[in-house]
Amino acid sequence: MGREELIALRRIRILAASVVALATISLYSATLGHKFVNWDDDAYVYANPTVQSLSPRAVARLFSSFYYYAYIPVTMLSHAADVAMWGMKPRGHHLTNVLLHTANAVWVLFLGLALIASRRGTRARPGAPGPATRHEVAAAIGMSVAAVLFSVHPLRAESVSWVSDRKDLLCAFVFLPGVLAYLQHASRRGTSGARPWYVASFVLFLLASLSKLIATMFPAVLLLLDWLWLERPPHHAKALYNYAIVLDQLGRHEEAIPAMIRAARIGSKDAQEALTSRGLAW
Repeated sequence: MGREELIALRRIRILAASVVALATISLYSATLGHKFVNWDDDAYVYANPTVQSLSPRAVARLFSSFYYYAYIPVTMLSHAADVAMWGMKPRGHHLTNVLLHTANAVWVLFLGLALIASRRGTRARPGAPGPATRHEVAAAIGMSVAAVLFSVHPLRAESVSWVSDRKDLLCAFVFLPGVLAYLQHASRRGTSGARPWYVASFVLFLLASLSKLIATMFPAVLLLLDWLWLERPPHHAKALYNYAIVLDQLGRHEEAIPAMIRAARIGSKDAQEALTSRGLAW
């Protein structure tokens, strides 16, 4: 691919990202006029004493304690940063949510393009000619539509318009580029340039887990990505060991496990007995 083609593709991707961002901002800009609600916004923001300061002591407290049975210090830190910047003006807090969701929609675009490119690279025969520019243009158009659909889907409305649901947006904000960084690592596996991308992927995974614990599924996503999408045996022995250490440290604190998971464990006794009676292992 020549230099002119690369420049053209870069412009196409910038244009696609701009379209996705403008569509997202134009749709959710109406939330900037919303107020706080008395459904968790008080507990997480305007009546929460732990987010009223960004002093070293206050930040250390965010990272050394649990809040409502959850260990989400990165999310709480984002609320503290909003309070420091905007005070108790709801407009600023809603603006942060809109910007995070806009960034997530753009991340979906770039992640989709990277997935398509990695799949095409896996399928392509060495030395086989192909209209790379035409393929990239089609991919950019298709992923732009997909990213806009992700952005405007009704399931996203609650996370964007509800200030205290920031954890979903923040988790996605670092989870998606974490997968993208892993794709870069996988494409460079066996070279000296692979390690920085692996480290970046691990750091982003850690930040996502500290935003919302659902991000602990990140290692499983990478396994499935290697096995089903990149179509090669996973080489994750060392990676999974490192991830397991982080999960173990999170799991040691019972308070950090959501009440829903604890309830599922308690309620699984009957299911275990039923499976055992049928000769099945739980």
